[in-house]
Amino acid sequence: PADLEGLSVLIVDDNEANRLILREGLSNWGMDPVPVTNGKAALRAMKSAQEAGSPFDLVILDGMMPEMDGLEVATAMKQDRDLNSPTVMMLTSLDDPDYIDRVLSQGVRSCLRKPVAPTDLLNALLAALRGLDEKERSRPGDSIPVGLESLRILLAEDNKINQRVAMGMLKSHGHVVDVAENGRLAIEAIQADPQKHDLVLMDLQMPEMGGIEATGLIRAFETSASIHIPIIGLTANAMEGDRQMCLDAGMDGYVAKPVRRTTLFEEIDRVLQGKTGAESGDRANPGAAGAQSQKPILDRSALGDLESLEGIEDFSVADVIDTFATEGRNNVTAMSTAAAAGNESDLRREAHTLKGSARDLGTPLLAEACQRVEVAAENGDLSGVSDLLSDVEAHFSDAQEALADYLRQRQT
Repeated sequence: PADLEGLSVLIVDDNEANRLILREGLSNWGMDPVPVTNGKAALRAMKSAQEAGSPFDLVILDGMMPEMDGLEVATAMKQDRDLNSPTVMMLTSLDDPDYIDRVLSQGVRSCLRKPVAPTDLLNALLAALRGLDEKERSRPGDSIPVGLESLRILLAEDNKINQRVAMGMLKSHGHVVDVAENGRLAIEAIQADPQKHDLVLMDLQMPEMGGIEATGLIRAFETSASIHIPIIGLTANAMEGDRQMCLDAGMDGYVAKPVRRTTLFEEIDRVLQGKTGAESGDRANPGAAGAQSQKPILDRSALGDLESLEGIEDFSVADVIDTFATEGRNNVTAMSTAAAAGNESDLRREAHTLKGSARDLGTPLLAEACQRVEVAAENGDLSGVSDLLSDVEAHFSDAQEALADYLRQRQT
């Protein structure tokens, strides 16, 4: 095709056979391929080409390479403002939708699963170079429906960490997000302009008014207003009882925390397509319930979603961690105050809030310690709460130290 004639292409792959196959195929299509063996060499080649006034038109990255993999190369390219922005494609053997989402968030136009047939590669090249938008991108396992038009979403959530993470995920797909700190404010927003929002994400446990009560009042209002706004519940537990509770309250679906991008967008797509709540199945994030094996202080894989949002609407993982340090300390202090006063309701709420933040930031031991306090407060048994709060304090300190170490390693 004439579109490809004379285009310069940087091939980045540590495998010699793969480099040879790609170079011959691209040459046969009239392109000018330059192969390199690793990520660092790729970045050097890009800078040299740009300084020479002939930057690459296209970069094809291998996903799995030693020292610096394809995602790291794409991230470095995106962060280097001195580099022009060539079209980037990736070839990978991974079939993990979360990983693919992270790749695409770094500016990669298309991601193809190996082995790639020549026809598939040619079609992907043409689509990428013609600047097709995100909904037309190629995705292995295409499990996240990226064809949704931009939505106006009302997020009813009181937890600051949960707010920032959910907003980052939604905005990364072009959606506009309004936040309500509790169920009462969500109702007021809907009553003020019933046509404004396409969808509501509703946390179940919030101060003043929780998601279940708010949903009931919204449904009652809709009867008189002759409208229906889809509502997806955000639940703290991946349990059948929570799912049924959401559906019984009039919600259209539910997602269990910690919310992951794949799960969230699958459920949004299902709800907006009008499928029944019974078809939602278990919307828990894989591993949310957790195996009983020894858990780490910091599960870095859980931070993958946050890393993929870096730079979207000024989203910063470091800022989220700073917020966690401040808000989490406030939660710990409030838990101690509530326990001393015998205030089970406040104790349960603060433990629940910190648990949600801990899950989002991949600190499972802290989340479990908060869960034990929450259960004790819910059962009205504060006899051993002092020891439980000591565990929370210790795990919170460990989590802060682990997160600080994570940030230091990212900077280096």
